[in-house]
Amino acid sequence: MSRMSMRRWKEAACGLALMGPLGMAANAQVGLNQELPAGAVTHIFFLKNGLPGATNDGFNLVETLRRSLDAKDRVELVFAQNAIVVTATEQQVNLAGSLIEQLDRPKKQYRLTYTLTEMDGGKRVGVQHFSLTATGGQRTVLKQGDRVPIATTQPQVTPPGGTIPSKADVTYIDVGLTVDATVDPRENGVSLKTKVEVSSVAGEMTSSLSQDPIVRQTLLEGTSELTLGRAVELGSLDVPGSTRHTQVEVVAELAK
Repeated sequence: MSRMSMRRWKEAACGLALMGPLGMAANAQVGLNQELPAGAVTHIFFLKNGLPGATNDGFNLVETLRRSLDAKDRVELVFAQNAIVVTATEQQVNLAGSLIEQLDRPKKQYRLTYTLTEMDGGKRVGVQHFSLTATGGQRTVLKQGDRVPIATTQPQVTPPGGTIPSKADVTYIDVGLTVDATVDPRENGVSLKTKVEVSSVAGEMTSSLSQDPIVRQTLLEGTSELTLGRAVELGSLDVPGSTRHTQVEVVAELAK
């Protein structure tokens, strides 16, 4: 925690972008002339754990402080510096410091293990396991597969009396497995927002005149409430062009 006089704060604030309650950047000197409590001092609290992942974490902390302090006190979020600026009486600043110390805690980390079981009719023909570590409130993406090149042709301007061949460019698309997960802690587990996408390249092309492949894609997306250590089936993905389907389940555990 750092303590600064009001004059030094005004000078330092000139170069900072403060984030207001609606999440919009505002000039740091906006509100410096508002009525403040007698004997107000300014403290800058640098958060030990930063503002992980989403801006909402910082806004929620600021709103908690504003509800807990007096109406005349000023609380601002300096997102780029991972800091919260409090202008209030010494007593209220000490209260803000205690609240920040309680709330500025490391986020819990979870290990998510996805199991993909491939079925053909009623027979299990293959099982794959994928694990990733996710931090509460943050998005985590796992990708496994290949990058497939696709040639695109750009027509060229033909000069008088001559020809210029078309220019071929190559772009790449990802095929395989993509797992997109966001976990939010709950009292006895987590809320998991997840998207599981399986894609593959079909054997046929888009037409007899094109070399572009057909990409088959299956997507499973939703939100589930998970109890730690207990597997939950998220759903089933049909495999296009076959009698097979893939069952998807996940289990969440606290990461060690």
